[in-house]
Amino acid sequence: LLGRAIARWTALIKDHSATTPVKSLKASDAALFHLTLVVGSDDETLSDRTNESYSLKVGADGVATATSPSVYGALRALASFSQLVEVTPASLVVRGLPWAIEDAPRYTHRGILVDSSRHFLSLDVLKEHIDAMEWAKLSVLHWHIVDSQAFPFKGDAVPALAQGAWSSHETYSAADVSSIVAYAKDRAVRVMIEVDTPGHSAAWGVGVPDVIPDCPGIDGGRIALDPTRNETYATVEALLGELGTL
Repeated sequence: LLGRAIARWTALIKDHSATTPVKSLKASDAALFHLTLVVGSDDETLSDRTNESYSLKVGADGVATATSPSVYGALRALASFSQLVEVTPASLVVRGLPWAIEDAPRYTHRGILVDSSRHFLSLDVLKEHIDAMEWAKLSVLHWHIVDSQAFPFKGDAVPALAQGAWSSHETYSAADVSSIVAYAKDRAVRVMIEVDTPGHSAAWGVGVPDVIPDCPGIDGGRIALDPTRNETYATVEALLGELGTL
């Protein structure tokens, strides 16, 4: 994970610097030849208890060291480092030396909510959101994946539910969701999938009509799951059980 992050941030630094005019060096600027990462653990478990703190120091001589107890703190250090460094034709440069940053999040949940039920988002768009979150050191993608308007998740447990999607082309397979979870984890972002229920569930009834009651009321009453039917509990359990493994 850390190796992939180093390669990614190296490319981002070069791409960004390629579009930035090179300024003349001052006395407080220094050429930088490498960044040393010191990580206390190779455990790649990511949760709301993960220690994301880090220390980043760049001395007056241009020697840079980042220290963190976890690989995810090291990822946060790389994000900060990328915002300090620029590429000149001769070397990497950090300006305004020395730098000493001691950083840790005040909140473990620093999130953005995206709604793919009311407005389908492609995998590429979701990844762009996650890329931006990594840059800003956000930690949770709250994915509101289904609602009354549409049911775009086409899993293996209850595939008929995806009949409630906007179209057959606007769905996410179990593999798609797993790929987003893995992509986000590589960027120190946890994916929190929300299945809006028992209300806001009209889209469920398109493919599995037995889980929605047929009674009078708003929209004919077909907006919430029916708690009186065994099919409802079996469907919910199968769906959440599958999502919980992705």
